[in-house]
Order: sequence, then structure tokens, then C-alpha cells
Amino acid sequence: MIRSDESASDSPSFRGKLVDEKLAVWKKGSIICGHDPSEWRMDRYGGLIRFAEYGQTSVFGWATEAIDPNGSEELPNLEPLYWRNNRRKVIKFFPLLRPHKMNG
Repeated sequence: MIRSDESASDSPSFRGKLVDEKLAVWKKGSIICGHDPSEWRMDRYGGLIRFAEYGQTSVFGWATEAIDPNGSEELPNLEPLYWRNNRRKVIKFFPLLRPHKMNG
């Protein structure tokens, strides 16, 4: 039961669901021969990612991203992506979000 001073996202069951989803998405990454698959994977674009660096814009940082940006946020439509590949994908599908150069 969630106390009135606790948000739904702070509940143990919600956090547990997020951890389970993160692990399920992680397992969709490609296994790299000779590396511990619980720590290292590769995204579909060849980006090397490290499990512990989830949500970080670091050397091996990664995020959970929708395969089809217009699709659902359910597990079958989610994949792990190296954070730079994630940014490239956003720019490809949503070009108006691309940074503009200033003249002058």
C-alpha cells in the first residue's frame, strides 16, 4: 500500500517493475564474445554498452528506447541503445529537434 506522502513511482512494486523491465531490455542487446553478458552488450548499431551505466551519457552509457517511435512503450517494442545512437535516432525520426546553427 502506498502512503499518502509517497508517490507511485517511489513504491517498491513500481521500482521492482522498472528493474525487471531494464533487465529484460538489456537482454535484447547482442552478447559480445569473451565479455560477461551481465555487464557488457552491444546495441543494434554496434554501440558498446555497460549495464551499470544505464541512463548515463558516459563512454558506455545506454538507454531504453522504443524500436518504433510511433509504437507502444511495451517490452516487445523496447531495445537497449548506446546513448549517442539514441540521440541520432531521435534526430532521424524527429528532425525538428535537430540543433540549429546560428549564422554570424
